[in-house]
Amino acid sequence: MKCWNTVGMVAVAAMGCLMWASVVSAAVIIDDFSAGAVTVTALDLTGNTVTQTGLPTTSPIGGTRQIYVGALASSTGSPSEASGAVETIKQRFNFRAPDDRFGYFQLTYGSTAPLNMDLTANGGDRFVIDLLDVSDFFVRGIYEINVVTEGLPGGLPRTDSVSFAQQLFALSGGPDSFGRIVIPFDQFMDIDFTRVREISIIGARVETGGAISFDSISIIPEPASALLLLSAAGLLAGKRNRRSPAGCANRSVAV
Repeated sequence: MKCWNTVGMVAVAAMGCLMWASVVSAAVIIDDFSAGAVTVTALDLTGNTVTQTGLPTTSPIGGTRQIYVGALASSTGSPSEASGAVETIKQRFNFRAPDDRFGYFQLTYGSTAPLNMDLTANGGDRFVIDLLDVSDFFVRGIYEINVVTEGLPGGLPRTDSVSFAQQLFALSGGPDSFGRIVIPFDQFMDIDFTRVREISIIGARVETGGAISFDSISIIPEPASALLLLSAAGLLAGKRNRRSPAGCANRSVAV
C-alpha cells in the first residue's frame, strides 16, 4: 500500500506538471513587455500617444504596440504628470496617475495594421492579465479589455468591451497587491475570436496617485480539461492504493 502511495503521488504530480506545461506552451502572448522600452508622459486628456512598430512579432502580438497616456486638466500651476513606461529589463509596463488628479492609459495591439488572427487556434478561450503591483485602496475607475473583430462580409467591424475593474479592486484591497485577472471569451457579446483585428487594455479615471504594474497579457486554453484529467488520475491512484497487496510496502521503487 505504501509503495503505491509513493508511486501514485509521484505519477499524479508528474502528470499534473506535464498537463500544466501543455497549457503554458499553448498560451498566446499578447505582450510580455520584453521589447520596445519607452516612457510616455502627459499633463492633460489630449495626452500623448506613441506607436511602436518593427518589434518582434512574438511579443507584442503582431510586432506593434500603441501606448496612450493622459490626465485630467489641472487647476494648479505646477501639476504632476501621468506616466506610462515599458521597462524591458524588468519586463513590465508601469502606469502612474498624477498625484493631484485622475490618470488615463491605453495599450493597443493592431492599431497600425489589423492583427487578423484566430485567437482560438491553440484552444485559447480567455484573456489573462498578470499584475505585479496594484496601489492600495483602488475602489473606482474604468478598466476594460476591448476587442475588435471582422464583421459580416461588407459590414462594419464588431467591437465589445468587458470590464475587469472588480477583479482589479479585489487585488488592491486584498492581502497581496499582485495577482491574475481572467476574462473568458464568452463574456464578450457578438465577437468572432477567429477573426480578431485589434485588442486594447484601457484604464480610465485611475485613482489619484494610483499605480499599476503589468507583468504580461496573454491568452490561454481552458484549464478545466487538464484539471479533470488530473482529478481522474488521482481517483485512479486511490483505487489502485486500495487494491495494492499488503507486501507492497516492502518493495523498493526507483523514481
